[in-house]
Amino acid sequence: MKFMTMFAFCLFLFGCKTSIDTRLTILETGAFVVRTAEDGILSVPKAEMAADLVIDGKKPEKSYITLHLRKGTKKYRPEIPVRLPKLDVLLGSNDPIRLDAKELGQDFGIMLMREIRPGKDLFTMTFHDSEFNSTIGKMVFEYEPSKVLFDAKKNEFLASYQAVKRKQRAAVIRINGDVDSMLALPKKFGWVEETLDHIVNYGGMVLISPWAYARYANVSWIMGDDNKSTEQTDEKWKTVAKEYPVIDYFAFVHSGDQRIYSNGTSERMTMETIGLKKNQLRLVYTGACSSGSGTEWLKGYASAGAGGQRGTSASPIFQFSVLKKWVYGFNFEDTVVKTWTSAVRKVRAVEWISFAKFWEDKTGVLMWRNVDDMLHDSEILISYTKELPASNLRINQSAVLKNVATDENIVERAVNEIIAERNGELLVEE
Repeated sequence: MKFMTMFAFCLFLFGCKTSIDTRLTILETGAFVVRTAEDGILSVPKAEMAADLVIDGKKPEKSYITLHLRKGTKKYRPEIPVRLPKLDVLLGSNDPIRLDAKELGQDFGIMLMREIRPGKDLFTMTFHDSEFNSTIGKMVFEYEPSKVLFDAKKNEFLASYQAVKRKQRAAVIRINGDVDSMLALPKKFGWVEETLDHIVNYGGMVLISPWAYARYANVSWIMGDDNKSTEQTDEKWKTVAKEYPVIDYFAFVHSGDQRIYSNGTSERMTMETIGLKKNQLRLVYTGACSSGSGTEWLKGYASAGAGGQRGTSASPIFQFSVLKKWVYGFNFEDTVVKTWTSAVRKVRAVEWISFAKFWEDKTGVLMWRNVDDMLHDSEILISYTKELPASNLRINQSAVLKNVATDENIVERAVNEIIAERNGELLVEE
């Protein structure tokens, strides 16, 4: 019983304090003069040392910094009292925080900057003279704040790498195999074309539904030709834009312009007409032939990442796997790499003669001279910005960028280029 009482007392004393290991660098001897907990004055010389930032959860004004010093053969751990804001305020802000000397109860001021990254964020705490005219030291540390930067009133995330729950994610999936246009049967057999088109489209929907619904709270389907659809495409987009802070768009189609058009018209919908906020449309993947890397989605709809096909593509071999890998939790770069390498193995597993005959039997045409020609035309291309690499883009994270996507900061890459780089190889033109 006595032990339990002591244990509870210790929890009461220390359970509310957060101690963060850090490194303190003093830039100039004699510049960093501090008041210690014993009311002594300590001048810290130019040096680099370990330190602890201890934030009191109950009384943040009683927080302190512990220096790791040594006097002769003994450890010396002076505490520097600093009156800090609450933990979530101090380490949960997306904007730099300035703390004046008077607020801190010291003769120095502090600036704290947060770099939001996957996992733990990087914090840089700089120390300045009381007038903020010069920098006298800095501390750098990593920490994963519990506070998510999300504006509930506006229903939007405020920074990248914030955890996104399933209830906050929506997917728009467009499927159009366009079988009717490829068959070109006599007019009296038009119903056959439409029936086959319907079977192909909804067969794809059945195939990918389990993956999509497992990771998205809302899945809006756009089936068949836009100009024939009665499913109110524009209303679907407006609904998800209004209700979900994070949206991904997948277009599994045979060909054509993949951008968003108002239902039954040739009028292209803009971010404003849809109601999209910046980076609310997070990821776009279009399987259509010659859809390219998708830079128009980054510039026109402020998406964080996009992907498509180089040329005349055999996308049915791999395009559904993009969605599958993505919802399994792979980052965007790994998603396309794993999808592509798997597709290449499948194609290489059959001789070109049998594959070509299979494709010709199915489509009535022979699109490529050989399997290498087909893989070249079908290669996946991706685009993203330098601020948010494709390797950091995941289904369970927000993707809010500080900068607008422009030709100068957009990165376009082919999947084979990524694979070559990972293998330490030089990719040469075929």
